[in-house]
Amino acid sequence: TAQTPQTVSRPRVSTPLVLQSSDGEARMRRPPPASLSTLAAPFLIKVDERNGGAKDFVIFTEDVPVGQTISPHRHPHSEEILFIHAGTSTAWLDGQEAKVSPGTIIFMPPNTGVRLTNDGKQPMSLMAVFSRPGFDKYQREISVPAGEPVKPLSVEELTAIRARHSQSVLYDPLPGKPR
Repeated sequence: TAQTPQTVSRPRVSTPLVLQSSDGEARMRRPPPASLSTLAAPFLIKVDERNGGAKDFVIFTEDVPVGQTISPHRHPHSEEILFIHAGTSTAWLDGQEAKVSPGTIIFMPPNTGVRLTNDGKQPMSLMAVFSRPGFDKYQREISVPAGEPVKPLSVEELTAIRARHSQSVLYDPLPGKPR
């Protein structure tokens, strides 16, 4: 028998999730070369294509240790929202400095330059929401699943990874070095 579009059921490709604070895909960043980044913290990919089947956005959480910096970068094709749960830091958005404390929301349109430094006395706990997938793939490539051996990244390896993901994230070049 023929089915009309109203009677055809489509399989669900997304999964509803209730995620507690420790739930998600636990990952550990591979230590980067000090010349390219200082951030080597664990993080959780909470929702993306692999976790829940989200097609239009990505959410992850992390705790940035005291003294560490999220390196200057931009997402050329994605909006980003950061929600700060705990800790304090200094944020720079396109060169404008702002102090950040618990409850702060930072909105970044596509191609907004951002850098955050945890200059407080405790880890800065944040949630990041991206309006389109892509950065999650970069994050997986610079990390390993929690519990696996963590091998440091070489300058060449991190440079190649960043080049492969230039549609989702661009890091500012070091002074005197081409992008």
